[in-house]
Amino acid sequence: MPRDMRYPAYYTKRIGRRVQEAAVMDPRVRLQQVLAGQRFPAERWELIVVADLYGADALTKAELHALPAVRFRSLADVLHAVERGYRDALDREQRQRSA
Repeated sequence: MPRDMRYPAYYTKRIGRRVQEAAVMDPRVRLQQVLAGQRFPAERWELIVVADLYGADALTKAELHALPAVRFRSLADVLHAVERGYRDALDREQRQRSA
């Protein structure tokens, strides 16, 4: 049986302009776009599901998976938690380099 190349399971995803731009976008802007329709308060798993349904890039999904499993009161809380994760990662890297 020949493959139907129009069927998405048979070919790898093409890297479109949207995906390429996502890597250089400000994380706050990316998260605001992905979570624009989300109602708050929301659990972490709800944010991840919304991102999947939106079609978020891998970087945005990884940021959401790295969040603590708590209930977020607002989008601002989510943004602060992501920024705190970045700061913690930088601190860990600096400690490893100095050791």
